[in-house]
Amino acid sequence: MYDPKRLKPIYINLLSLANASMIKVQLIGITEQLKQTFDGQDMQISFLDDEVHALNAVEQIQPAVILLNYQLQESETRSYIKALLKMSSNSKIVVIAKGLTDNEILACLVAGAKGYQDMKSLDQYMIKMIKVIDAGEAWVSRRMVAKLLDEWGRKIRPISFNRRLSLIDSQKL
Repeated sequence: MYDPKRLKPIYINLLSLANASMIKVQLIGITEQLKQTFDGQDMQISFLDDEVHALNAVEQIQPAVILLNYQLQESETRSYIKALLKMSSNSKIVVIAKGLTDNEILACLVAGAKGYQDMKSLDQYMIKMIKVIDAGEAWVSRRMVAKLLDEWGRKIRPISFNRRLSLIDSQKL
């Protein structure tokens, strides 16, 4: 039966509920001119141009999504991706650049990035891309998925082949 004396009030901090659904996004080496793109979105955005400060901020903020400008580190981007993930293992990284080769994109994906977006169409796809990445999906072209599968297949096949050989050899003994 309903007894109003036994009911206890429940206090809900609406501000904390609102912030709980906000996506924390860190943009590294990406201009603040894109700030207007985020107007009206449930996202907490931080912009950093210095890669050392960005590493420290990633460790403190623990962003859900990191957009990383490839031009900051260029050939060292793979190592930088690994360093970012070491500071915040749950963050999902998307590499942003102007016209990378398939091999450069593949190297970033193998290092731990969850996607790639060409700088030319970044403002057009940015909000959708962040939401997709935050939901746990990848942001890569179908061509890159095929290349990833090829790469994965090259690494797996020798292991399976060697394992079968050792099984056959042990049966002969």
